Amino acid sequence: MNIMVILKNVKRTDNIIECDYFPENGTSFGHVALDINKQDFVESKCIMANEDVNTRFYYNHVASKLMKISKTDDFKNNNFKSEYMVAWY
Repeated sequence: MNIMVILKNVKRTDNIIECDYFPENGTSFGHVALDINKQDFVESKCIMANEDVNTRFYYNHVASKLMKISKTDDFKNNNFKSEYMVAWY
């Protein structure tokens, strides 16, 4: 069974990369901001709806994808997408 999360509104401000994320079939979403120089969270929050606790489970996958994006040439040239999908088993 595949599990998926959608990263939307991916943006960069100086050394910060951030996005909103939406778990598949979820009713809640989260927001993550990372300092790409320190490779550490600046902010992370989970907006809960209907007690959908699964959103918290997605933090690590979202953070990992953001760090991978931040290391690409497209990101370094400010030519990256605003939306990504992450799937895993």
